[in-house]
Parts: sequence; C-alpha cells; structure tokens
Amino acid sequence: MAAKNTARSVHSRRLMRSKTLLLTLFAVGCASKAPTEAPPPTLAEPWAPTTRPFDPTCEACVEVAIHPGSTHGGAVRFVYDPAVDDSIVQWTRCVLTFGACAASDTSLATCVEVAECPEVCKAEWAKRDAVDDVEALDAFEAVFVADDAPCAPRAGERSS
Repeated sequence: MAAKNTARSVHSRRLMRSKTLLLTLFAVGCASKAPTEAPPPTLAEPWAPTTRPFDPTCEACVEVAIHPGSTHGGAVRFVYDPAVDDSIVQWTRCVLTFGACAASDTSLATCVEVAECPEVCKAEWAKRDAVDDVEALDAFEAVFVADDAPCAPRAGERSS
C-alpha cells in the first residue's frame, strides 16, 4: 500500500510540475505578444476608436446648467458625460477648436492646422487648395460639415 501511495505522490508531483510549466509558458507567451494597435485612420474611419461609448441613460453625466422654466414647460437640465469619446464627441471637439481659432482673427489655414482634427482630414482639406479664407471655409464645410463630408460622423453612429 505504501508503494502505491508513493507512486501516486510521484505522479501527482509530476502532474503539478507539468501544469506549472504549462501555465508559465502560457503566461510568458501572453506577456510577450505585441500590443494591438488601432489601424491608422483613413477617410473611411478618420476618428480614433471609442474609449467610452455614449450612454443614453446618462448615468455618469455631470450637470452643467439649468435653464429655468418657461411658458412652454418646465426647467431644462443641461448635462454631459466628460468621459464619452465617440466619433461625435471627437468631431465636435474638432469643429469647436477650429471655430474658436477662426473667431480669433487667425487665418483659416492656420486654424485647420491647430484644430483637434484627424491628420487624414486635415490632409483632405489641404487638397482643396483654398487661396483665400472664403475658399478655406468652403473647403472646411466640404470636408468636415456637409452631409456627404468624408470627416463628418456618419448617420446612426450613436444609438440612443
């Protein structure tokens, strides 16, 4: 009986060593994998991958203002979730930073350069070869704002 227990003990230790070796090899293999990176942006997908999607319930939202009631109804609360980073938020940041620069009487070409917009979209804007601010603004609308603009968020990107 003692010999049988000794054989089981040896077998059990070998099995444990094998499991430990396999787990170690698995862990090393997982740790040595190259991190996956997002593909470079293209005009088909110019925006960075969403890190936190829009939540229609707005559970993590922060209240920024309350508009008092009017004759048409009650008060309106203005809320937003500062952590949401989907394509609509990124596009809004792009357009707002361009607009803030343009309001400062800077050339629109410079404003496109400093706006927080994808480089692939800025390159598309540059292809329009605008010679003055009127053409530059038309080009900005064509690339970023128009219904068929390559750098405008696509309809249905955010579900609500």
